[in-house]
Amino acid sequence: MRAVTIRPETRALADDVSRFRRGDSDASERLARTASRLALRTAAAIVGNREEAGDISQDVAVDVLRSLHRLREPEAFEGWVHRITVRHALRSLRRRRATNARETPLALLAELDEPTTAGATDPS
Repeated sequence: MRAVTIRPETRALADDVSRFRRGDSDASERLARTASRLALRTAAAIVGNREEAGDISQDVAVDVLRSLHRLREPEAFEGWVHRITVRHALRSLRRRRATNARETPLALLAELDEPTTAGATDPS
């Protein structure tokens, strides 16, 4: 049977998860920064907008810290953050599509359908 080699970065993240669970605030900060950095790359690739990806990465960092107690294998931290990020990014895309579907550009409105201003004469 082959031995599984764990990268030093993965081991360090797993150690930070353990420290976080014991209440270490420095570990909390490192995990939040790492989650945000990982999420930014993934979200930017999915949504195609750096500003929106930044918002998503912040949301992911908060979610990661809130739900870190549910992570069963600390060595899987990066993959776990990736899955959370994908869910957030896809949710953001769905919201964007729904908003775009509800909005009608003024140029596409018929002249009679345009709202009139107060005091304007009625064209009919």
